[in-house]
Amino acid sequence: MKRPHNLYQAGQKQSSLTKVFKYFKYPGYAAVFFLLAPLSGWRDAGAPDQGNGAGADYGIKRQGDTFRLLAGLVELKLNVKASNIIVESLRCDGRELLAAPSKGVSMEFASAYPNVEPEGVRTTNQVAGSADLELDEGDRANIISGKEDLPVGDFGNVKWVDPVQVSGSQWHGLLNHFAYSLSNPRKGVWRLNLRARADNKGALDQVAVNQYYEVYEGYPVVRKWVEVSNNSARWLRIDNLLISDIELSEEYTNETVLAVQHGGVRSSVVSFSNKDVSNGVIAVSEAPSGTKDITARGGMGYASEHFEWVVGPTEKFVSEPVFYYGFGGDVYKTSSAVSTPLDRALERDYIRFLEDHIGIRANPKDLMSPSWCSWNNFGADINDAVIREMADIAAQAGLKSFIIDAGYQGGSEMTSWFSTAPNPERFPDFKATCDYVRSRGLQLGLWVTSSRLPGTEDRRVVPDGLARWWTPERHKDGYAMSYTSKWRDYYINDLVRMHDVYGITYYKQDLRSMGYGDIAYGHSARTLKESVLRQFRGFFETQDEVRRLAPDVKLENTHENYWRIKAPVDLATLKHSDFMFIPMQNYLGDGKWRWKDRQTGYWEHKPELMQPELVEACYIATERFYENRGLPVYALEHHGASMVNFDNCLTREIQDLQICSWLMGSLKFFTGDLATLSKKNIRLYRERFEMVEKLNEKYGIMRYFQFSGVPGPSRKDWFWWGKLNDVNGGVVVVIRGDGGEEERAINVPWVKDGHKYKVKSLIGGRELGEFDARSLRDGVLKLRISKNNGEILELERI
Repeated sequence: MKRPHNLYQAGQKQSSLTKVFKYFKYPGYAAVFFLLAPLSGWRDAGAPDQGNGAGADYGIKRQGDTFRLLAGLVELKLNVKASNIIVESLRCDGRELLAAPSKGVSMEFASAYPNVEPEGVRTTNQVAGSADLELDEGDRANIISGKEDLPVGDFGNVKWVDPVQVSGSQWHGLLNHFAYSLSNPRKGVWRLNLRARADNKGALDQVAVNQYYEVYEGYPVVRKWVEVSNNSARWLRIDNLLISDIELSEEYTNETVLAVQHGGVRSSVVSFSNKDVSNGVIAVSEAPSGTKDITARGGMGYASEHFEWVVGPTEKFVSEPVFYYGFGGDVYKTSSAVSTPLDRALERDYIRFLEDHIGIRANPKDLMSPSWCSWNNFGADINDAVIREMADIAAQAGLKSFIIDAGYQGGSEMTSWFSTAPNPERFPDFKATCDYVRSRGLQLGLWVTSSRLPGTEDRRVVPDGLARWWTPERHKDGYAMSYTSKWRDYYINDLVRMHDVYGITYYKQDLRSMGYGDIAYGHSARTLKESVLRQFRGFFETQDEVRRLAPDVKLENTHENYWRIKAPVDLATLKHSDFMFIPMQNYLGDGKWRWKDRQTGYWEHKPELMQPELVEACYIATERFYENRGLPVYALEHHGASMVNFDNCLTREIQDLQICSWLMGSLKFFTGDLATLSKKNIRLYRERFEMVEKLNEKYGIMRYFQFSGVPGPSRKDWFWWGKLNDVNGGVVVVIRGDGGEEERAINVPWVKDGHKYKVKSLIGGRELGEFDARSLRDGVLKLRISKNNGEILELERI
């Protein structure tokens, strides 16, 4: 691509004219300005490529009535005519991806009737001081399902009337003024704001819609978000919002889901490519959980059944961003598989872009792993003696963090868990229990929920903090507290209090689903559908504030907390919580888990029954990490590897398989009754955990995950992946399933040309020799391991 002559260098200060908004009362004036602007000395912001191909350009350039957003492989063209803003072209590696020019953005506005602020539900019980709302099952079902036809006066004080559909390609006549500005919010980042505004006494009078676009030096990505401002006296509702309303051509509808979707929630990371996956884009939404949507033709916005937003006089709504990350290049066969440009982009620069510009909260140098959690195998049946016993063994086995799960608050009944107050019978001195765990050199974690029973302290302090409505299907006696209420501040201070008093540095946030919404009077949400996104945003604010007050605290978000019991992992939560739980957890290998029944119970603890389950859990872990490879896998947690040994069922080979499997991500979580471990088990775990720790210190292996050009997870054959840095090497983790050849050639496509590596089998404990990069890529390295076993190969650059 030829470098445009008037692009700015990276970080160079712009002309003052680029910072000035230009308003045009009549659409024709805008076109005249675009024609004359080059004569005025106006210059665009931009920068040359610094890391994504020689000669590639980065920046934003205006040519007449067209804005060109240049991002290496990716080029987006926006055409502005008569106040309309059309996405004219989206190209990757020189190929057009769009079926036709697109709207760019679309949404629906409706007006409140009467023109008053929508209110949450008021009830006689609430007015009388009770926080519990009683409805018959029909009303309850309607509210939970989010139906819009609830009777006015009972569940809302307004109707929404006079709907108006708008889109970027149809601003003219509705939004009659156009303006734009370009800026450099920070070095290597260029931002374009295209704004359409109404000043015509029409349906959207005094409403402004801003479309923001950003490009980033060194990354083939265009990111976008939308801002709607209401300067009228009317109460308006935004619905059916597509932040990026485009349609990819039929050729580019080959879809690869890169972060698991289920429970009715769309994945947050989906690639759209041509048939051989040699060219396309990764479409990523930063909207949380069930509010997001990525269409089958590549458009991105909010799921209409779970999103709306009310904007009152002087209010504005700012959407979550979405972005397209381009990839292109050759598809080629390696000695063991096929390497695609999609996989190569995912495992390298794409993850770096997430870290550098989107923000991933987890730190791969400090993951609090390996960790152990009391839940699997114990359930809620824990007490001071059990925790001390487990802490002693956990420390001996080399674990780094210790999670006390649900049960410290009460007994085995689920309804007794909804509190952060320790149960005085099971934990007569909970601080002493916590101090003991930490005295063993373990970082301490604690399970918490935002569900509460009547009579808990925060229900007394914040009586109007309940969310309406909580799901009727489960936990009927526990009520959800709302992150859209003042209770949010209580929750923040409570977590920080337990950090200060008990030394808690990790919280597993669980059980209560935010996806049911909240329409309680006095909370920030004005409608049930609006409340879903407000709940998530309120929750994220708690995460950010806890981190500010207690920077050493790590926060996990679970699938049960995030969306109606089952939820996928997504980018939104990883921007605010350190870790996300990969659903669903498995209880394999710990004796047909129910509540804790330590060495007797619901089945016979026989090796021939337990060993297949221990092995199965390992393959499930690798599959679930791999399914979420569109996210940084080091921030994902999978429950869990069972540290359980009844009648010698936990063999050395299974322990090694556990270490290798969880090392695809990070060594979280280990579970089970540690008292069943033999001295040999404990010693081997410690040796392996120390080995991984040293490797991470030396190579930073937790940050890396390479998988292009090698076989993916298999239960019947060999597969492997890399955790190599660009400087001095790292490891290749190899697993042989329940089949395959006795000896296998292991190719390593990710080594650097001109480098030579010393290769060592760490589990086998032997030197394998010195290999140059070409030999490793060609599969000269041979390995022999037994079935259902793993190996860690250290590749140290010479």
